[in-house]
Amino acid sequence: VARLVTDADVVRSAAVTIGGVANLPLRLAAVEQLLTGQPARPEHLAAAAALAADGAKPLPGTAYKLDLVRGAVLEALERALSPTPAPPPSAPPTSPRAPTPP
Repeated sequence: VARLVTDADVVRSAAVTIGGVANLPLRLAAVEQLLTGQPARPEHLAAAAALAADGAKPLPGTAYKLDLVRGAVLEALERALSPTPAPPPSAPPTSPRAPTPP
């Protein structure tokens, strides 16, 4: 989850948290610090997302998840700057309900 407050295209404050990677959600302070005070540009988002897994100690056979964390954080940062909310990437298709018998 990411919340970015911008003013004149500069990130004034950032709050970035990730869940599902530890026994409790983790606040990504290094990501927040790198973004704060920087222009809200794609290269800054990518550099900040690259820090998301720094210090992680994956279990054997799970190192591939570090790239997933970086990608998820980058997507959250991009969505936080999006002028209109994007639908979730895996939203199931909606179908009309079947009529209920009388």
